[in-house]
Amino acid sequence: MVSKLLLLVSAFFVGGCASVNCNIASHDILPRLNLKAVFDSVARDICSQRCVPKTALVTDFLDIESYRPEREGILMSEIMRGSLSEVCCYQIVQGEFSKHFKLSKRGLIALTRNPEEIRNKEFPYTEAVVGTYSFSENKLFVFVRQVNLKTGKIRKFITKEISYSCVGNQVVGTGIIEKVKVWD
Repeated sequence: MVSKLLLLVSAFFVGGCASVNCNIASHDILPRLNLKAVFDSVARDICSQRCVPKTALVTDFLDIESYRPEREGILMSEIMRGSLSEVCCYQIVQGEFSKHFKLSKRGLIALTRNPEEIRNKEFPYTEAVVGTYSFSENKLFVFVRQVNLKTGKIRKFITKEISYSCVGNQVVGTGIIEKVKVWD
């Protein structure tokens, strides 16, 4: 009986040590986190918790290392679009915005200093939601910018740090730290 108990306790500690770092692909981790609640919170920050119907462009979220949306970025942008629609009553526009904005090692860059070049008859809207993300050891960082397309200025910058841990092939969210910076 004692040997079985020792075996069980040692298996727990070895399993616990092995689970400190997740050996699960990021695209498999993402669906196991409660991202709906995270992006609903981001949406509340963007529209100040009020349902105000307006139209906004929401880009695919880009990985800050590869500068591509990857599977994770596409999933996060879809959840963001749904949250903005539900929480803020926004009408969502999906569009290709790469000819006006790009992400580089220096951050988000407007490829034009002339806001008139961004606006055109095909896209008469004034607001965009641009997101980036990064995975690090047992954390997912999500960065969301609300950009005024008339001025090219970032109105709000929202950061979410989502911690998680792995137990075997299970992923458990352990906390969310959030920061919101507002410029008006």
